[in-house]
Amino acid sequence: GPSRILVGTESTYEVCVSNASSTSADQVVVSIGLPAWAEVAGSSATAGSASAGLVTGEVREYQWRIDRLNSRSREELSLRIIPREPRSIDLQVQLDYKKAAARTMIEVQEPRVEMALEGPSEVLWGQNYAYRLKVSNTGTGDATNLRLVLSPLGGDSTRNAEAMLPLLRAGEEKVMELSLTAVKDHQVAIEVSADADNGVHTELSRQISVLRA
Repeated sequence: GPSRILVGTESTYEVCVSNASSTSADQVVVSIGLPAWAEVAGSSATAGSASAGLVTGEVREYQWRIDRLNSRSREELSLRIIPREPRSIDLQVQLDYKKAAARTMIEVQEPRVEMALEGPSEVLWGQNYAYRLKVSNTGTGDATNLRLVLSPLGGDSTRNAEAMLPLLRAGEEKVMELSLTAVKDHQVAIEVSADADNGVHTELSRQISVLRA
């Protein structure tokens, strides 16, 4: 606006705010400080709303609020000011807005190993039987360095059988063929444990009846 005005004469001043970034700015507040003896005869804005605030000392605060200032945009506020005293006007303009917050969604994946054993639940002592061990990953993440330990029929831990699966992807299933011979009477258990990286652990235990004449 003009740098010189007369007492009692209305003059128009424009306050412009622009957003040069690629993201929008929310809750923009432009505060305009005017002397209390400078009358605001009217205002108009291309966006938002403007209103006179409280008088603090000799300064009256005039606020222009814009809910959202879009990227690469510019808005203007026109103020019609009438000075009532022959004194200099110190026009103070301050800007405030809600800072943009960055958000990133991070998917946390978890492997989940499950096992199932297919084969007869009754066997004859000393006979050889075929079983199928199904190992599946029903979780959302890959299981790495999966170690399987099978305890033989009879419970002799010194004869455990082991197998390694370097990678079992999420949703993947692998089948292992087993050949087992019962060398102990009555009830025995087929026990399998599975351990992978990051604390993944599961166990399977199935009771088998051993018949012997």
